[in-house]
Amino acid sequence: MNFSPQLQIKISFLVFIAFILLMIIFVFLPLISGLKAKAIDLNKKAVDFAKIEKEIKALETFEQLKQEKDEILTALENSFLNFSAPVAFFEFLEQRAIINRLQIDILPHLVDKSPLEKEDSTFASLNFRVTGVCLFEDCQRFIQEIERGPYLLETESLSLQKLTEKMILPESFSPIKNGLLLEAVFKVFAKEKK
Repeated sequence: MNFSPQLQIKISFLVFIAFILLMIIFVFLPLISGLKAKAIDLNKKAVDFAKIEKEIKALETFEQLKQEKDEILTALENSFLNFSAPVAFFEFLEQRAIINRLQIDILPHLVDKSPLEKEDSTFASLNFRVTGVCLFEDCQRFIQEIERGPYLLETESLSLQKLTEKMILPESFSPIKNGLLLEAVFKVFAKEKK
């Protein structure tokens, strides 16, 4: 069979086109579909990585907040009076009194509570009566320092009376010129008995 040169060119062209089509179908399409699948997989991994990164940041933030809150909770826990040994609180009061030039006596203060009040109480507490002799400025500083001190307390009552010669003071107090008699009751919140 003899083909004319024009026919040979047409046949060669058709064979070349068929070869190109076969190459596209069997080589490039699988390669492109594989690339698409890998791109989709890579995109999913990037999204997963971004989610994990967000979760890690949230976890780090949570850890920081937890540390800050733990410090606050520890300080709060330390601000409760030890129910069985309130010596530290007495020492605190005595130190504040010495610094502010007060002569004080500290006594337990018994409070009659109705059964309803006892059930509603969220925290255990101890009540103390503080009696002292001082000048007004010293008394004011003393009360402010106690209220700003490291213990959770509530001032239940506070009274100041000008000292007179007719007043009978306890033996431990020495009279002060222009002095005042301080009487205060503090409710100090305490840890439960264990």
